[in-house]
Amino acid sequence: SDRVAALITGADNFGQTLVDRWRYAEGVRTNRGSILGDAGTAMAVSRRPGVAQLLAVGSASLPDLEQMYRGDRALFPLARDEGRSLDYGPRITRFAGRWPDEFAEAKQRLADTRTALARRTLDEAQVSVADIARVTHVLAGNPGYVRAVLGPLGIDPARGMLDFGRRVGHLGVNDHIAALDHLLATREVVAGDRILMLGNGVGIGLSCAVLEILPARSSR
Repeated sequence: SDRVAALITGADNFGQTLVDRWRYAEGVRTNRGSILGDAGTAMAVSRRPGVAQLLAVGSASLPDLEQMYRGDRALFPLARDEGRSLDYGPRITRFAGRWPDEFAEAKQRLADTRTALARRTLDEAQVSVADIARVTHVLAGNPGYVRAVLGPLGIDPARGMLDFGRRVGHLGVNDHIAALDHLLATREVVAGDRILMLGNGVGIGLSCAVLEILPARSSR
């Protein structure tokens, strides 16, 4: 095939009555401190040189923990969610109240799996933790969350995206690409810098990538 690129797009708009962007996670026993923000992002992945080179990518999942986010609804038959609010906070709070030991174990498993995934992807990229200039993660407003993600890797939380997350909120599927765009636009990363992209979402799915910023001439 003569096609050498793929366009990846994403968008989330939480401006409707079934989502309270200010308190969507109220009551959740986490330290993320998030509100929801609206965004759309796009990026091109190509065989040709660009602004960055993808050094490695990895993923992991913990499907047995999906009930924390599903709540009391039956897994089957599949139900449609029209007319029901997005209430992750109450769902997780109910799960933690009924099964506190299982909830504590789930949080630890998520943290351990995320850390192991990051280390595995860094190894594949042949990049050390000390080489990482910045880290993108699920955007949050609480420094405790950034410490929880980066601390087990031995990465200074200052390399995360706390300030950016406080300004825009959790942008759903757009967090990492928006954060990367911000780092490039503000010149907080330069040629040769390595970026670790480490995320997790409901389900539970986890993903990781390592990028290296290329010289500007490579994007011409």
